[in-house]
Amino acid sequence: MNIAGALPWSVAPAIAPVVLAISNGSYAGLYAVAGAAPSSGRWRSCW
Repeated sequence: MNIAGALPWSVAPAIAPVVLAISNGSYAGLYAVAGAAPSSGRWRSCW
């Protein structure tokens, strides 16, 4: 059951470079995605 707690902490750093590349290096886009992920209801504690 440890993967349920550890998976979001390992997925977020993997997704961050993709989000930065899509948003042309804008951290505002990264923060928007980080803020929207928990409110989407799919992840309990992600970033």
